[in-house]
Amino acid sequence: MIRSGTAYSTHHAAEKAAEIACRRALDHAGLGRSSVVLVFATVDHAQKYPHVLKKVKQMTGARCVIGASAYGVLTESSEIERRPGISVMVLESDQLDWNTFLVSDLQESSFQAGRNVAKAIRGQDSLPRLMLTFPDTFSFQSASF
Repeated sequence: MIRSGTAYSTHHAAEKAAEIACRRALDHAGLGRSSVVLVFATVDHAQKYPHVLKKVKQMTGARCVIGASAYGVLTESSEIERRPGISVMVLESDQLDWNTFLVSDLQESSFQAGRNVAKAIRGQDSLPRLMLTFPDTFSFQSASF
């Protein structure tokens, strides 16, 4: 069974926004904790991204945090632009296994980044059935990747 919940916060303080979004997402999912969290934060919180990730892990107990930053974030009920926002999806499942990796050289070479992703995937016990990527759309060359 897969259980999930989503929520967002537009609180101006990054850590408080992460706390609110996580608490609401866990409540919506009927969970006390979550092993996987997707989190998206606007650039308004850029100075506090490390604190946001720490708060998300603390609030959810997640071993796997995935996400990105952007000018705006989308939720199932609204789009947050030109103001602070954090959206969160918590996931818990006894059927799914998650692995994460970071490829940091997208701006230099999308081709080399693709090779690095292939190496990361080959090193896993089984091939993934789904891969989520969150590239910088201004520097990412999908055909080269």
